[in-house]
Amino acid sequence: MLLDFIDLQSGTGAMYKRLYGAVYAAILSGVIKDGERLPSIREAAAQLSVSRTTVENAYLRLCMEGLVGKPPPRGFI
Repeated sequence: MLLDFIDLQSGTGAMYKRLYGAVYAAILSGVIKDGERLPSIREAAAQLSVSRTTVENAYLRLCMEGLVGKPPPRGFI
């Protein structure tokens, strides 16, 4: 899986900030390539054993900084 290298169990501070920092560093170092899709919020939460809210907050912060793009919304019309 794409986020296998992330270990959120060690470290201090809010879990979403640790996830954000790990993905941020991976993007800047080229571990996560430009244009590569991140796992969905649900997939990442299951893979990392964290809540969906944790992943959503980290992804939103990455999106606000322009490091990742947000997919079009899905759901009811």
